[in-house]
Amino acid sequence: MAGIDHNPWEKSSQVAPPSTSFVRETLKKNVLDIQPARILAVWPFIILGGLLGLFISWTYLRYSINIYQVTTSAVLENNKEMGALEAIYSTKDPLNDQIALLKSPTVARRVVDTLFLQYHTLVKGQFKDRELFSQIRWSVLTPASERKSLLSFELKADTNGFNWTQGKSSGRGQWGDSCKIGESMVLIERRSNFKEDDLIYFFENDA
Repeated sequence: MAGIDHNPWEKSSQVAPPSTSFVRETLKKNVLDIQPARILAVWPFIILGGLLGLFISWTYLRYSINIYQVTTSAVLENNKEMGALEAIYSTKDPLNDQIALLKSPTVARRVVDTLFLQYHTLVKGQFKDRELFSQIRWSVLTPASERKSLLSFELKADTNGFNWTQGKSSGRGQWGDSCKIGESMVLIERRSNFKEDDLIYFFENDA
């Protein structure tokens, strides 16, 4: 029979575990214990962080470069019905042929020429350059075979027309009328209002 331990030091070191109800009441008290003094002490930093986040968001949207993406879908129909043997042994895939046509350089070139995507109109800013694609539309009337290089020039607009500069050469033109700049005939159209005090840069890309 094991002896009873009468060591008073060991008995005094034993602490009874807290009851479940006591732990529950303590946690509930800590969760609901909202201290207004602590909230009032940090609210300036909360407002400052919110204002800083709004400023960063506004700056990003103001000076980030806009990227436009257009998606579409097409329904391809084949009016010619293929017979059973032709469908099995034929190596022609009409669907892939139409997809290849949509991705062909000829179609892409036609889109670029129709939308004048190779001609750029730019206003330089302190942080971000601004395109005037919807305000000004221009194109080179002289064929590329008759020109030695791509065209680039500067333009200063006014109420009645514009003054252009290309290197040491300069001249004046009217909106909607063709004019000769360098070795090229150019047509410049004003489609909507814009700030006339800005110096506008025109340049052409090899599409």
